[in-house]
Amino acid sequence: MTKLQVAVDLLTTADALALTHKVAPYVDIIELGTPLIKSAGLSAISAIKAAHPDKEVFADLKTADAGFLEADLAFSAGADLVTVLGAAGDATIKGAVEARSTRFSTPITVRSPSSVSRSSRFTPVSTSRPSPDTPSRPSSTTARSPVSRSPSPVA
Repeated sequence: MTKLQVAVDLLTTADALALTHKVAPYVDIIELGTPLIKSAGLSAISAIKAAHPDKEVFADLKTADAGFLEADLAFSAGADLVTVLGAAGDATIKGAVEARSTRFSTPITVRSPSSVSRSSRFTPVSTSRPSPDTPSRPSSTTARSPVSRSPSPVA
C-alpha cells in the first residue's frame, strides 16, 4: 500500500501543529524534521502524536551514534519511526532496533541500500501485535522498517 508522507521542517511546535492540522486528512505519515526536533525538543513529537494519534509519526533524528538512547527517547515521546544515518556503525543500528523492539511488536527489517550482505546480519523481530485494548501505544501499521538507514523510511 502506498502511503503519503509530509515533512514538517518548521522550528516551533505551534507552527508544526498548525500545519499538521491542515494536512492530516490527506497524509499517512507525519515526518518531524531534524530542525524542529532540535529547536522544540522531544515535546514536539509528543504534541504531534497527541494531536494525530491515527498517524505514523516519523522522527527524522539522523542518529549517528547512541542508537538505543536516541531511538528510545523518540519512541518514548511518541514516534513510530526514526532514522539512523547510513554511515552509522552496526552497534548504533542494533541499538535503535533494540529500542524499537522494546516498545513495539511489529516486524522489523533493517536493510542497507548499498550492501545486501550487511543487512543479512540483522535478524527481523516478529511477534504478535497487541490487542486494541492494550494500554500501550499502538504498533506501526506496516511491516516496513521503522528504523531506516537513510533520511527517509525504507519501503
